[in-house]
Amino acid sequence: WYPYFYAVRRNGETFGEAYERGGISHTAKRIYDIVRDGYVALHEIKALGGFGKEDKSSFDRAMVELQMGMFITMTGRKQKKNKYGIEYGWNSTVFTTVENFWAERGFEIPELNAEKSYEKIRQQILLLNPTAEEKTIRKFIMG
Repeated sequence: WYPYFYAVRRNGETFGEAYERGGISHTAKRIYDIVRDGYVALHEIKALGGFGKEDKSSFDRAMVELQMGMFITMTGRKQKKNKYGIEYGWNSTVFTTVENFWAERGFEIPELNAEKSYEKIRQQILLLNPTAEEKTIRKFIMG
């Protein structure tokens, strides 16, 4: 189902196109630019982007925005290290772009029509739950 959700939520746009259109916040762009070329732990994103406690709300919104738009995805966990290289604390979630994630696994996301993909997901939902309301279906599919 991933390719269908990807088609619907991305609607054929690259990150750059979505940003130019105004569909991506500046904070999300700052985060995406950090994650774009590799695998970066959440604590590293915050440090590299200069995000402080005062940015928590906008940072959290931007992370959700990027994940719901299927621009970045979680790919594992990484232990924090102190200045001596000794691991400490809780693990931190690692992120990468959706394209990096799937390319490393030898999978290319097919280009699918957004409207047809939406309808395919919708039909599956109704198959599983015939009483599902359209408003709820739309919220589930679109995020």
